[in-house]
Amino acid sequence: MKETSSYESVKESKRSFNKLLRTRDYQQIISDDAQRRELIELLMIQPNGLYLDLACGTGYVGFEIARRFPDSSVIGIDIADEIIRDNLEKTKEESLANIDFQCFDGIRFPVFDRSFEGVICRYALHHFPSIDTTLETIGRIVKPGGRAVIADAIKNEHDHDDFMNRFQGINRDGHVRMYTRDEMVSLFATHDFIEVEAFASEITFARELNRDHRLVLDETPSETKKKYSVIVNDNTVTLTFDILNVAFEYRPNKVNTVDRLHSGRTPFRLTRT
Repeated sequence: MKETSSYESVKESKRSFNKLLRTRDYQQIISDDAQRRELIELLMIQPNGLYLDLACGTGYVGFEIARRFPDSSVIGIDIADEIIRDNLEKTKEESLANIDFQCFDGIRFPVFDRSFEGVICRYALHHFPSIDTTLETIGRIVKPGGRAVIADAIKNEHDHDDFMNRFQGINRDGHVRMYTRDEMVSLFATHDFIEVEAFASEITFARELNRDHRLVLDETPSETKKKYSVIVNDNTVTLTFDILNVAFEYRPNKVNTVDRLHSGRTPFRLTRT
C-alpha cells in the first residue's frame, strides 16, 4: 500500500510539473541567480568531476554548472519527461557536450557507471515520497567526502498546527512533506551526511484560493500564519517561506557526535540579505 501511494504521489508531481515548469510565472518565482551562484559554490566543483542535478526541472542549476565548468560533467534527472526532452534539445542548441538528462520514476535512480563528486537538489526534496530510500541512494552514488547540496523550504519550528504541509498538500502536485531545519539535518545525519555549510534565503509566491485553502486558513491561528507572512487578497493568498540552503558532506561509517565536534569542520550559517 505504501509503495502504491508513493508512486501515485510521483504521478501527481509528473502531471503537474510537465505543465508548470513551462510557464513564465513559475519560472520567474523560482529563479534566483544569486542563490544559484551560492549553491554552486557550496557544491565545490572539482576539475573533471561528475555532478548530479537531482529533480533538475528545466536545468536552471545544471546548465549553469555545465557552462561555467566545461571540464566537469553534469547529469540531470527528473520525473517530468516532457521537460527532460526540452532540456535535451537545449543541449543540442547550445552544443553542450558535458551535460545529459534522464528521466526517473521519482524513487529509483538510474544506474550510473561512476560515482558523483556531488549532488544538488533545489526546491524538490519535499516531493520525494520515500525520503529514506532517496537519501540512502544518494549515499550510495556519492564518493566519501562528496557533497549533497539541498535548497528547500523549511517548516517553521513553531508551526505546531502543521499549517505549511496542510496548505501545500491541497494542490495535487505531489507535495509530501516539508521539514523543519532540525528535521532535515537529522534525516541526512541518519544517512551519514553531516552539515558543513549553510545560508538562508526566502521565496514568496501567490496562489489562487479555493474552498479547501480557505478552510485551512480559517482554522489556522493568526500567529501561525504570521510566521509565513500570509496575506489574503480577494481570491489570492501570498505566502513567504524560509529556504534552507545547506551543504552536507558524506562521511560514511556513522560519524558520532563526539567525532563531529572534534572534526575541525564546524558548520556555519550565513544569512544572505
